[in-house]
Amino acid sequence: MESLILKLCRGGYVSTSKKSEILRMLEREISMPWSGLDSECCENLKRNNGLYTQCMNKKEKGGDCKGCVKCIEKNGGVSKHGRVSDRLKVGIMDYIDPCSGKKVSRYSEYMKKNNVTREEVLRYGKMMGVEIGEIHFEEGEDKKKRGRPKKVTEEKVEEKVEEKKKRGRPKKEKQVVTNGAGEDLIASLLEESREEKKESVLEKKMEIDMEKKMESVEEEKKESVLENEKESDMENEKESVEEEKMEIDMEEKMEIDMEEKMEIDMEEKKEIDMEEKKEIDMEEKKESVLEEKKESVLEEDTSSEDEEETVVIKFDIKGVTYLKSSDNVLYDMSSHDVVGIWNEERSEIEEVSEESEDEEE
Repeated sequence: MESLILKLCRGGYVSTSKKSEILRMLEREISMPWSGLDSECCENLKRNNGLYTQCMNKKEKGGDCKGCVKCIEKNGGVSKHGRVSDRLKVGIMDYIDPCSGKKVSRYSEYMKKNNVTREEVLRYGKMMGVEIGEIHFEEGEDKKKRGRPKKVTEEKVEEKVEEKKKRGRPKKEKQVVTNGAGEDLIASLLEESREEKKESVLEKKMEIDMEKKMESVEEEKKESVLENEKESDMENEKESVEEEKMEIDMEEKMEIDMEEKMEIDMEEKKEIDMEEKKEIDMEEKKESVLEEKKESVLEEDTSSEDEEETVVIKFDIKGVTYLKSSDNVLYDMSSHDVVGIWNEERSEIEEVSEESEDEEE
């Protein structure tokens, strides 16, 4: 920037005596007051130290710049400090901020706070191509000093003028060629410097945003890692609990199976014992029966030896076969017991009396 101003000074566009002042002004970047609508710039208002001036960024579709579009979206679709059209509807000093309810600050107050002179403001405005109205240099009614101004005598003024006069011939002032080209160049330089500052600010903001995003991403990663670890720990605990439960269930099942097996074995043993007992009883009964048969056979043999043999024949009566002796006594075929006496005249069986049975025996 300084080298460009030096070139302008050498070319006669800018006075060399004003080089330091121009550099100071360029570095200072004085805020300009309200100067009306610029059709190429954004149509939203900026607070600008309470002056509520137009946003100087280039507008895009819809009349807003990218930065103001984001602010409007955050503010619920409404411009935070209002629009240029709202400012044009009222007087220069009558605008009120819809967000804070504050009135427009006077430019004279801004000049006092920032130690800016009227000449510097006019020169800076000329370089920027802004015409500054007289109303912006006026002070508020409350801040004007009351009472009459002090009288200054003519004698004192003359003395001061004489003291200031220097002896000898006055120096010839060099004529400095100034034209609109120099002012245009300075204005363009100012715009470039402002754009460079804005770009640097935007770059820094982007870097900060990126750092914040990276930090948030890292935090999210850490949180996700911690959550995964917690989930894995929970899963491991669940698996261990399930394994323990499975082991306990298996042990309980084994115990139940053993008890059931013991019960089954006991029942089987009882059944086997019962069967064995039954077999033993059956064998004993068989033996007892055999013994009884042997005894009965022996008795029969002895009785048969004692008794005389009787001759009998088979005799059918009404389809029933009997054994009949010579004296018409009927015997049963299977048991050989006396059934009765056959009466041939009557053709019937007569009962045997007890006396006759005793005699036969």
